[in-house]
Amino acid sequence: MKKMSKQADKRWLGVMLLVVMLAGLLSGQVLAAEDISGKFTCANFLAAVRELPEVPDEGPIYQSHVANVTQVWVSGDGITSLDGIEYFGIIP
Repeated sequence: MKKMSKQADKRWLGVMLLVVMLAGLLSGQVLAAEDISGKFTCANFLAAVRELPEVPDEGPIYQSHVANVTQVWVSGDGITSLDGIEYFGIIP
């Protein structure tokens, strides 16, 4: 078996590093593009979330919409579940 030169080793390592970086970026984009609207099981909590300036009034809600939200103020308003809050930046 022929031993690779140091230059070939560096190229191989560079290519592998690039592949790993691209795979990481692509997997992050797929996760960020997941519609989490259905995770809000309480319609009243979903309505309160849609009132946040970061969240669109209608259509899909993506984790990127709520990931930087660190405070959510809601009154009783018939909220029976906080399902979906795990996608907010509130929880470390």
